[in-house]
Amino acid sequence: MKKLIIFLFTIISLSSCIKNRNDEPRFRLRSNSPVKFNEKLKVYVDSDDDFYYTIIHPDTRDYEDVYETSEARGSDGGKYLAYTYDNDGNLREDSILVKVSPMSVPCSNPVNKLTSDAFNFEMDFYSVRGSYGWSSYKASAISSQGDFYLTFGGYNYTPTQSRTYITDQESGFNTSDEVSLRINKNGLIYYGVPGELVHMEIDSVDNKAITLCDYKVTTGTSNNPTLINVRLEF
Repeated sequence: MKKLIIFLFTIISLSSCIKNRNDEPRFRLRSNSPVKFNEKLKVYVDSDDDFYYTIIHPDTRDYEDVYETSEARGSDGGKYLAYTYDNDGNLREDSILVKVSPMSVPCSNPVNKLTSDAFNFEMDFYSVRGSYGWSSYKASAISSQGDFYLTFGGYNYTPTQSRTYITDQESGFNTSDEVSLRINKNGLIYYGVPGELVHMEIDSVDNKAITLCDYKVTTGTSNNPTLINVRLEF
């Protein structure tokens, strides 16, 4: 009888411990950061309880328990927050800083000069600058042969750190990961081909450099894109 009482007491004690453990959230926000642009990224809540957790992405989107993408983008870098409420209604939270490294550029180009060996496409820029328009940031370069305009997506977005961007057609729905390119070469208009990459470097004193390496542009009527190379510093 004594052994039975001890056994029951042990079971009750263990049940109480388990109950107490699950009554309060115990969790950590974790990630496989740092990752490179286009690599798999995972940010997740590490916990063995039954609480409902929300993860807040740096761009304010929210996810349940985990955020995962097979192709990390520049906007995926930054501070993530996870939160829940305990049984008394108190907010419990944890955060983590995620780093997405820009894709490296495999070529070097003359500064403020656009070239294309295959098509004899060349522009020497005498004025290069970045400016903020009505709703987006734009890098522009002016030459006697024509003009170069790179428009960044995302409402009120301004580049503040080194990043890799993806080209898309210019639209009011473009995200902060996307840029659009328009070149006026002696009256002929070229556009950046969607999916092409643009690399931006920003140093500690806000000097900027934009590099396009074997980047495809088209007039929109040709099936044979032109490859260009350019590095703009401003």
